[in-house]
Amino acid sequence: GGGAGGPGASRGAPLIEVVSSTPAGGEAEAGEEGDEGDEEGEAPRENLGEARPRDEAADDKRARKAAAKADKAARRAEKKETKLAFKTERSRQVETQQRTAQVPATSLSGDMAVRAR
Repeated sequence: GGGAGGPGASRGAPLIEVVSSTPAGGEAEAGEEGDEGDEEGEAPRENLGEARPRDEAADDKRARKAAAKADKAARRAEKKETKLAFKTERSRQVETQQRTAQVPATSLSGDMAVRAR
């Protein structure tokens, strides 16, 4: 019969407390960011799903599209740098692992060993 935790509660599941990174007031102060998003001072990405105005001027459209194109190019360059950094680090770690690998231990006694009396 019935569950103590209400609908959707599973038995034995650990409870996780969600802690907010904002001050006690509930709203983040101006210029304060959460843990997600920005890394090394990069600007937050604009909401690209925002609807454009229907009466948009041609020069505004060109500017918007040029900005989108520049953002895509910047993202591709960032992705390329990240992939290269991971590839370099991976090869460095593999090389270190191979250089420092220990030879598997072998028994010195073997089947033919003679016991000391």
